[in-house]
Amino acid sequence: MVINAGILWCVLTAAVTDVGTAQLFLPSVGRKVVVGLSQAVTAVLNATTETNCSSILFTDGVTYHTTIYEMWSQLVAPWGVAVFEVAVDGQDANVTQAQLSRAVDEARQLRQVSWCVTVVVVSDDPAFLAAFAEWSLKGRLLVWSTRLLVVTRLPAQEIRSLLKKHWCFSMMNTVMMKVQDLSQTIRCGVYLHLPYSPRGAKVVQVAQWSPLQGLVYTISLPLFPEKFSNFYGARVNVTALPYAPYWMTSGEGNNTKHSGIDYNQLVTLSEALNFTIRLLPSANWDEVGTQIHRRSKDHDTPFAIYVGMSVFAKTKKRQLIDMLHENEVSISYDRVLQLSAQLGEAVVYQYVEDEVVCPPILKKQLFTTSAVDNIDHNPTATTVKTSFHGTSVSIFQHPSPEQADEEREPLRRNTDTMVKKVPKLPEAFTNVQPAYIMKKPNPQLVDPQSLPAPESIQSTPAGRVAREFYKRNFVVQKSGREFSAIAIDQAHEQNNAVIKGDGGAIGLTEDPAALRRWMVTGPEVSRLVAGYEAASGAKDGTTTITSRP
Repeated sequence: MVINAGILWCVLTAAVTDVGTAQLFLPSVGRKVVVGLSQAVTAVLNATTETNCSSILFTDGVTYHTTIYEMWSQLVAPWGVAVFEVAVDGQDANVTQAQLSRAVDEARQLRQVSWCVTVVVVSDDPAFLAAFAEWSLKGRLLVWSTRLLVVTRLPAQEIRSLLKKHWCFSMMNTVMMKVQDLSQTIRCGVYLHLPYSPRGAKVVQVAQWSPLQGLVYTISLPLFPEKFSNFYGARVNVTALPYAPYWMTSGEGNNTKHSGIDYNQLVTLSEALNFTIRLLPSANWDEVGTQIHRRSKDHDTPFAIYVGMSVFAKTKKRQLIDMLHENEVSISYDRVLQLSAQLGEAVVYQYVEDEVVCPPILKKQLFTTSAVDNIDHNPTATTVKTSFHGTSVSIFQHPSPEQADEEREPLRRNTDTMVKKVPKLPEAFTNVQPAYIMKKPNPQLVDPQSLPAPESIQSTPAGRVAREFYKRNFVVQKSGREFSAIAIDQAHEQNNAVIKGDGGAIGLTEDPAALRRWMVTGPEVSRLVAGYEAASGAKDGTTTITSRP
């Protein structure tokens, strides 16, 4: 099918519902608004569209036809315009999905026979825009040379969310135009998503349009910038299997080395475009294809993860985390829940594999002490519904320059899982048999002849504990100052205070899932935060923690 000079009108479905308040640009706002919208769209396309391009226009069946005709007549498309209308109001979601799938398939055929294409989507419905993003990806509607302009009146917060969430908006050549009605005129802001920048992924406003000033750039970027000329050191996921002479692997574990034609080319590209290579494990070509199809994107910057996880660990306040996320400082609260659930799932799996509840944060070959006590929280407020009574266990490890510690095997976190809840522990781990110690043991139970000789005590476990105590390993140092060491029971009471404070277990007792997340993933979240602070120097590197509660 060849599109010649002129205008092509393609209506996929003629089902248009009654005109309501959700429609974009109703007749009551006046023709000036409709003309202004067309001028704004034309200004954006004039700044970027080549003279031999066609245009494809998608609407959701709710946009008023006067707006479509006006925009259609002014679109910069010397080689023609195709219009697809997919009605969504009052229709079954499956019907809409089927129609959108067919529309995208037809549009792709137009794109394939066109020299270049600009796609314009007009909708105020976030569900329609999300569905379009999904089906344009599945239907391979967009390539990098295809420019996508989304025109909407959605709030800026929803626009930012859509730009970050969907691949075809975040990674493809896409901008969103936010239209703001102002009486008999309009103003527009143009936004885009940068997946790579010195501060990581972010949404920026690149331009604005008004009838008086026209199109004005707000930053030193073009409307459709090149997003992949510099990755700023970000990680890029790579799938590969050994296939000589293109990709070859030698060694195992941390000693694995790669070589081959494709690997050498990839290294050269990483140096030129400033990215680091992250190999995704794949057992066969089916897994390689699955990972490519899923487009597993790992654009969360270490700083954004650090901020989100540390704020969650200290406050657990969704509104605060989401506010930081909207300002490009943190990952979203949903992403925090997803990461903590992945950590929790990995921790529970490790417990089951080890057949014992032992926090993965603990190291081997280190002298370890613990303190156990009841922990009670009885609120005095008359509106309180529950109290908290439990057993608190603090575990401390004492590093020594004489004894090399040993890291345990790293957790195997399943990054594919999308769940946000931490799995339950096995019943055998949660129902512990009671134990007791006799305060006044019967002297007849102690056989003096069975006691070891004094000279052999040093080689017994009791003797080794005594030697550790002689080294002052009965106290805990929470800073680099030896004089500030505190007793283990005092450190345990401080841990209890943390549990009862803001961000601790108090307030979670009525939600078993939230309490389980805090108990299982808490140490791992703390390790993740501390690891970032140690690697980045976020805190004073001269401070040495000589025990790990």
